[in-house]
Order: sequence, then structure tokens, then C-alpha cells
Amino acid sequence: MIDERRSVARAILISPSQKILLIRIRRPESNDPLWITPGGRLADGESDEAGLSRELFEELGLEQFSIGPLVCVQDHTFVWGKTRVRQVERFYVVQTEEFDPRMSDEVEQEMVEEFRWRTVDEIAASGEVFAPRSLGQIVQKFLKDGPPDRPVEIEVLVD
Repeated sequence: MIDERRSVARAILISPSQKILLIRIRRPESNDPLWITPGGRLADGESDEAGLSRELFEELGLEQFSIGPLVCVQDHTFVWGKTRVRQVERFYVVQTEEFDPRMSDEVEQEMVEEFRWRTVDEIAASGEVFAPRSLGQIVQKFLKDGPPDRPVEIEVLVD
């Protein structure tokens, strides 16, 4: 049974040197580390663009950017703490210079262990867990082939 449904917009921030900005958090039920891309839950009626703009400002202090193509949709059902969640996440490319993130959301700050710019090769060689799981392949495909006509990478996960 699903306790909560979430609609989420996330950004895959890619620098000119082809590094991706990631956030390391810990899963509350296991304390296992997880690398995620910036973004978050949309408010009722909020568009992906408006929600992503709000989230990138709150999580990173990023104000000036253009939202690029939608490259992945992930439908993920999982347990977060004591809540069973079904979360549909849409991942957009945002190309930007590297910068030092500064989080202004005090509640989310407590979950964040680290921000790090990482290369696709570092992601591929790592034994760590990323969300989406295929993040390295998604970015490699985007860098090689450019924006997709439609989000061809769709992940359906049930933990």
C-alpha cells in the first residue's frame, strides 16, 4: 500500500568540463549513502519549471540558469523512514558553470552530507548508489548524442 505519492522535478547539472553536481544524503531507514541530483517535490499545481527553479535556489543558491531537455523519467516506489512512497521523478539537463552550492533550506540541510562535482567516469567506476541508477549512462548518452527527442530512459523501481 502506498502512503504518499510525489511528483518530483530534478536537474542533472552539467558543467563545461562535463562534471555533474551531486548531493550525498543517507536513507533514514538504513543510513546507507545515496547520491542524488538536485530538485524535489512539486507543490500542488506547480509546473516542473517553477518547482525546479524554486528547488535549485533553495538547495544550491542557483538563480540564473536555463532548464534544458527532459532526459529521464523514473517511477520509484520505496520506503523513506516509515512511509511507503511512490515518486515519479522527471530529470532535466541544466548546463552551468561549476559553483559552490549554498543551501538555504534548513530542514533539507540536515539531510545533506556533501555536495560534489563528479565526472561520468567517476560515477561509472564507483560502487556507490546513484538516483537514478542509470545516471552515468543517461549523461554519457546526452553528451554523445545531444538531447533526446523524448525521454527514452525510463526506470521503474520497486524497493
